Amino acid sequence: MQRNFYNDLKPIRNYRDLTNPEVYQKIPDNWVVFIADIVGSTVAIEKGRYKDVNTLGAACVSCVQEALKGIEFPFVFGGDGASLVVPQEFEATAASALALLQNLAQTQFALQLRVGKVSMAQIEERGYSVEVAKLSLNEKKTVALFKGGGLAAADQWIKAAPKTYQVVAKDGKVELTGLSCRWQPIQNHKGKILTIIVQAKDAQSDWVYQKVIDRLSIILGGNISNGNPVDGHTMAYKTFWSCLRDEWRYFTPHWGWNLISRVVEVLMSVAIFKFRSPTYGELNRIHYVKSLKTHSDYCKFDDCLRLVVDCSLEQQAAISQFLEDLYKTDLVRFGLHESDEALMTCYVSHTGDGGHIHFIDGGDGGYAMAAKQLKDQIQLESPAKKVS
Repeated sequence: MQRNFYNDLKPIRNYRDLTNPEVYQKIPDNWVVFIADIVGSTVAIEKGRYKDVNTLGAACVSCVQEALKGIEFPFVFGGDGASLVVPQEFEATAASALALLQNLAQTQFALQLRVGKVSMAQIEERGYSVEVAKLSLNEKKTVALFKGGGLAAADQWIKAAPKTYQVVAKDGKVELTGLSCRWQPIQNHKGKILTIIVQAKDAQSDWVYQKVIDRLSIILGGNISNGNPVDGHTMAYKTFWSCLRDEWRYFTPHWGWNLISRVVEVLMSVAIFKFRSPTYGELNRIHYVKSLKTHSDYCKFDDCLRLVVDCSLEQQAAISQFLEDLYKTDLVRFGLHESDEALMTCYVSHTGDGGHIHFIDGGDGGYAMAAKQLKDQIQLESPAKKVS
C-alpha cells in the first residue's frame, strides 16, 4: 500500500551514503508536501526568542505525529519550522493539525506560523521531484533525507502566494502531548557549537556533498558522529517551574484536565531525571539517557547538508576555511553560526528504543541564522532577486 511507502524503505547506516542516488525513492504523486515556518524568525531570534521559535519548529512535526498516530511519514526539522510529506488520505488530518498549531502560535506565543501544502502532482507538473531516503540513527530509529528540489520549490511558492496554498483547521485543539523541552541547553565540551548548512550550487553534484562529508569527517576526528553534541550523562534537567513555564502555553484554555495531567507528568519527570531515580515503572532512566545521543537529528539532508556539531576552535576554523575555499571556487553556498550551546526539543511517544526523537539546533538561532548567511550569499549572486 502507498501509505506504507516510507515505512517500507530500507535505511542506510552511514551518513556518507546520502550521496548515493540509488538509495532514494520518488515519493508517490498522490502524497502531499507541507511546509511550515515562523514568519520573521530572524527578527524574533534577534529579540532573544530563539527558544520559542525552536519549540514551534519542533511542534510542526510533533502535532502531525500525534494526529497520525501509527503512520510513519518523512519530515525534516529546520529550526524555525519543518517540511513534512504525508499520504493524501491523511492530508486533511495533517492540515488541520498544522492549522490549529498556527492558531496556538499566534495566541500563545504571539508568533506567526506560515503553513502551506502542495501536492506531489503539482510539484512534478512544474518539473521538480521529491525523493526520499532513510538514515538509521540506531536499530529502531531513522530520519528522512530529501533530494530533488521539490521541497525548496514548494517553500518558495508558499512564501510567494500563502493564500493559494493555505491550510484549514477542523474544530478542535492541537495535540502536543509528546512535545517537551525539559533539558537545559547543551553546553559545548570542545570549544563551540557550530551550526552548518552547505548547499551545492549544482543540484546534481553528489560528488560535492561527498567531498564535504569526507572533509568534515576528517576535521572532526575521523567520523562526523564525533561532533554529535548530545551527551545525556553531562546534560542537566530543568527545574519543575522552568518546565511548567515552557509548556503551559501548549494548552488552550490554560486550565483543564490536559494541563493537570501535564503538571503531574512534569513532576514525575523532574523527580526521575533531575534527582536521578534509576527506574520508574517501564522507564529505565539510565538506558533512556544513554540513548539520547542515538535518537538525535544532529545531521540531516534536504537538498543541503545540515549539521550541528560540538567542535574545538581549531576544528571550527578548519571547517570555516574549507567551506570558504569551496565557495570561492563556485562549488557551494554555505551558512555557519557559532554558539556556546545547542538546544534540544523532544518528541516522546514512549521511552523505549525508537519511541523518541530529539530535534537539535544551535543556540542563539542556530539553523535560522546560518540560513541567513546562505541567503546573503544567494543575494550577492542575484542582487535583483529577493530571497525569503
